[in-house]
Amino acid sequence: MKRTISLFLVISLSLSLLTCVMTSASFLSAAEGSENARTYYYDRLSDRQKKCYDYLKKYYDDLPSKPKEYSEELSSWLPSGFSFEESKKLGEDFIIADMALVADEPMYSWKGRVSGYAQSSPGETPYFYVNILRTPLLTEEVEAHANARIRQIVAAVGSGDRYTKLRKLAHYLISNSFYDSFSDTLNSTGNDSLDTRGTYYNSDAYGLFTKNVAVCAGFADAVKVLCDELDIPCIQVGNRAHAWNLVQMEDGQWYLLDITDAAKIGPDGRLPNTIDEYFRSVFLNNGTMGSSSIFYSDPYMLSLDGVAHVTEFPKLADGQYRYNGSTKDFSYTVPKLDHTPGEGKFSYKVNDDNKSCTITNYEGKQAGDLTVPESIDGFTVTAIDAYAFYMCTGFTGKLILPDSVESIGHAAFAGCTGLTGAELSDNLRKIGSGAFAGCTRLSELVLPDLVDGIEEYAFGGCSELASVTFGRHVQSIGYNAFLKRDNIESENKPLTFKAPDNSYVKEYASTNNIAFAVHGSACDFRDTDGKWEYVSGDLHFHTCEHGAYFDYTRHADKNGSLSCGDKCEDCGAIYCAAMGFSNIPPKVVNDRPATCTSPGFTGETVCVCGNVLEAGKEISPTPHKPKDDTWKIRGEYHYQLCVCGEEVNKEKHSGGTASENERAVCSICGAHYGDLPSSGSSTKPSVTTEGGAAADTSTLESTATGTSESGCAGAIGMNGSFVLLLLLCGYTALRKENNK
Repeated sequence: MKRTISLFLVISLSLSLLTCVMTSASFLSAAEGSENARTYYYDRLSDRQKKCYDYLKKYYDDLPSKPKEYSEELSSWLPSGFSFEESKKLGEDFIIADMALVADEPMYSWKGRVSGYAQSSPGETPYFYVNILRTPLLTEEVEAHANARIRQIVAAVGSGDRYTKLRKLAHYLISNSFYDSFSDTLNSTGNDSLDTRGTYYNSDAYGLFTKNVAVCAGFADAVKVLCDELDIPCIQVGNRAHAWNLVQMEDGQWYLLDITDAAKIGPDGRLPNTIDEYFRSVFLNNGTMGSSSIFYSDPYMLSLDGVAHVTEFPKLADGQYRYNGSTKDFSYTVPKLDHTPGEGKFSYKVNDDNKSCTITNYEGKQAGDLTVPESIDGFTVTAIDAYAFYMCTGFTGKLILPDSVESIGHAAFAGCTGLTGAELSDNLRKIGSGAFAGCTRLSELVLPDLVDGIEEYAFGGCSELASVTFGRHVQSIGYNAFLKRDNIESENKPLTFKAPDNSYVKEYASTNNIAFAVHGSACDFRDTDGKWEYVSGDLHFHTCEHGAYFDYTRHADKNGSLSCGDKCEDCGAIYCAAMGFSNIPPKVVNDRPATCTSPGFTGETVCVCGNVLEAGKEISPTPHKPKDDTWKIRGEYHYQLCVCGEEVNKEKHSGGTASENERAVCSICGAHYGDLPSSGSSTKPSVTTEGGAAADTSTLESTATGTSESGCAGAIGMNGSFVLLLLLCGYTALRKENNK
């Protein structure tokens, strides 16, 4: 069945302190005091949305037997001959139901999400598919770890009345987890993708239970899960700015509970509110910290813009909850985690060369050094993907990378607070943004010689970092690449850069008040072939004999600037600025000329001196034409060869008249053809071979071996084998034609 994707909605899971969005749908008003907190959002769905909700829950409960990417036709859910708009509404209902499910039961968030739906376009036979994408990070190990952590927390805080349990719970979460202070920078790339690991880790309950890290949405998820286990009525609430919880106390009234308000900020342990202040003025308080706050003044749950919103919530009690119980001691004992992680497991994806791989994730046992293997399942490890080891806090030694690794991705080792050192690959070239952010015990670092730049926040928050030795090729250091902690520099160890005396690093150290010591010498081997290369649309560079990049320079003419069509004074690139692109050299990518057997292709849309080539435009094939004037002869026909090898201008011999002793001569190609006027003549006729030359007729009845134009080889005689050979040649030629 032909399937046209008319709408594909990807649900963003990226939520930070200022952009937390909790989602669901509402069509009913909440009746005060009568809500079932476990099904709060389910109860507000339409009948069909509830059907979608139940369908998704059953699908997720059947895991892991389901495929990672799942699509099922559900046209039967709609009336016969349903319209495009009706199928669109069903797609929206599935997305709303999915949001309601993870708001009611947050642990479903890692099982999968509705990634969108497919529907017929107007005029096509109606169909509807729902598309489900499983979260790639949910493994048996991760699920077992999270469930063990839930049991551990419930066992520690799960005794006493509601106030006692909530107070213990708040204290436990504040003391044992922290707000992801790097989320604003580490999640700055690709945060709308379902494959963004940092988003998974910090914006839902799994992140907090397995990594001890969360943003507001993750804390709200975890509190909902734990309150359900502790039999405390609780719902999640959120808007575009923040996420938090509402809980119902023994007095039957609802109160605001916001753990983020006292969560530690980052691995340094600082609190926005001290624990004493939190319990005194913030905990279960609907007063000044409630309705008048910019965070809490608009507690709606967004589902789909213009479709549905939950705006009715339980009415909050006035002011702070007054505890009248007898408990005076709110201390607790945390039992040992009843989960032993399995052996460390590296997940990977195979690269395009089908020989190497990129490590995408790590899970399992953490202790001592973190040693990355040189190969996995026969594939050489050449790269570490974004977030691959994010928040792997259990390692208490060095990071050891094999020399096969050439790049470290965005936030790959961020938050690995146990790492004390790093032995990096000699062939490492790229260290991504935030790659080691928050590695608070990293004390000394030697960068490989081929690293030519350090991206932003790469070592941000590495408060113990005292010495960095650079190679001789470094030419750029990104924004806050070595920032330790804001406004508390007295707590940080002094930092010293070691690099060549005439290097960019020395200049950077001087500008940023970092101590500098001379180490080694800069590379003198530049411009080995005298050619400039492009690193991007408006930059060019040289390479040294080691393969490192040098002399990054913007294209410019002798006046220091370029207009569209001007030539760069240094490298000769032609400047262009159109369609919003800035200074793109005139280059058609993936272009393919038309031939007489296939159409051409213009390539992608690019700017060429103000002109725009149409993306994907095909050019019609060119006509066949002979490559020269030579005629080929086969039997009663002659033909010429095209430049592509095809036979063209093929026709029967014609012209000329046969005599008593000589066959007719073709007026086009000069070949003898046809029969003699008298069949009784004893004179042997002449035979013309391919190319037009006359052959000795004595060979006519002998066996001739070789390969014909069609690729056939065999015996040619004046008997039945000649007929058989023609049949075989015809079959072979037909196969060749069909396989072109």
